[in-house]
Amino acid sequence: MSITDELIKIKERKSFDAFTNLCDGFKAANFQAVSVLLWLYAKKGLFMFDPGMGKTFAIAMGLKALFSTNKNTKCLFLIKKTQLTQTSNDIRLYTKKRVVTCTAQQEQLSKKLSKNIDNYDVLMLTHETLQSNAVCAMITQNINRFNVLVVDEAHYLTNMTDSDRIIFLAALAKKIEYVAFSTATPYISKPEQLSSLLNLMDCDIFERRDLITRDLKRSVRIDTLYPLQIYNYDRKSEGIANSYKSYTHWVEPHEHQKRAEGAHYLKQLRGQGAENQVKELVRGLKTKKEEGKKGIVFIYYKETLEWVMPFLDVANINYSCINGDTSQRSRDKIQSDFQHGLLDCVLISVATSINLDCEYVYFYEYTLEFKQILGRGERGLNPKLMELHFIFTKQTQDAQYFLDTVYKLSEDVRSWIGKEYSEFLQIKDDIVI
Repeated sequence: MSITDELIKIKERKSFDAFTNLCDGFKAANFQAVSVLLWLYAKKGLFMFDPGMGKTFAIAMGLKALFSTNKNTKCLFLIKKTQLTQTSNDIRLYTKKRVVTCTAQQEQLSKKLSKNIDNYDVLMLTHETLQSNAVCAMITQNINRFNVLVVDEAHYLTNMTDSDRIIFLAALAKKIEYVAFSTATPYISKPEQLSSLLNLMDCDIFERRDLITRDLKRSVRIDTLYPLQIYNYDRKSEGIANSYKSYTHWVEPHEHQKRAEGAHYLKQLRGQGAENQVKELVRGLKTKKEEGKKGIVFIYYKETLEWVMPFLDVANINYSCINGDTSQRSRDKIQSDFQHGLLDCVLISVATSINLDCEYVYFYEYTLEFKQILGRGERGLNPKLMELHFIFTKQTQDAQYFLDTVYKLSEDVRSWIGKEYSEFLQIKDDIVI
């Protein structure tokens, strides 16, 4: 039996006492421990857990093992700016090691890059710092000091426009001994991005991006082909899937909405002048507040958000907003306030880097990034019931638009909703689809 076969057999194990001791008492789920053990053997791996299933925890567990066996371990950690505070706190908590963080702001670069490298164990940089010549020079000068590279939300770096920076990151991944990439983004329609990501992580094993892309388009299980390098776990496969109960709320149209069409269709159905729609949202949120439930409201367009907020103010709904312009300090406070029960709901327009464990999601507007939105409210490994609320407008193309842009394009969406389309919509004679 080959070493690979022996390693794959550990997936049948339910506990890893020796590994737990090595990691100083970490209590990990089986799939987390399996992933870390495979990574420590393979040295380069992609963590592809569903949102909220503990990718950061698993990687911290691996770091703890490396720190336990090699006191000279030093980690270079690349992270999205929006996750910097939370992730750095988590790594400090789990590893009990010294973490220095640095953003692309000039004053931070000037102050923190000059910090003695022996005074910290983990250097956590935002993705944007790779655009800095000073950062790249500092890393290059100290490259032999780092034996671990972690890249969180790694798919964002495949979109980097400066080819020299991509080459630099690829060189880091090739030079540094242990490399962990993480992402929760599903690659339903992005096989080229996943093949680029794997090539960036390990250009030797994943040299032929064209062949990987071909296999992905043929629905080949890439994690089965490369079990030592890809750790792909979802809630359903691990028996911790949440249950979903979907609710469809139909409202009467305004006259201008009956003629709505085109690129800004959702703005016409949800934005300025959409009183019936926003009143239905307010009614639902007041009901959830009375039930003691917290939730997320997804609103993509800024103009729509500005239309909705005054109605929530009048209704005494305690809310905050997180969008692409929200500062990191504000994000941290909003998430803390929500976790401590100070907010009834959070209005979001982004699909990543937010932790808001909750009981419901209101899709005031909808998006194909359905899974990522659900992941904002699904944290931890305890199954729960999640309510999914949708607002549709009668006598318009509202339902057809949802069918074409979301429902038809994702088998997972259909699975989460758990109903055939006509049953989900509760279609009646006066409803146009």
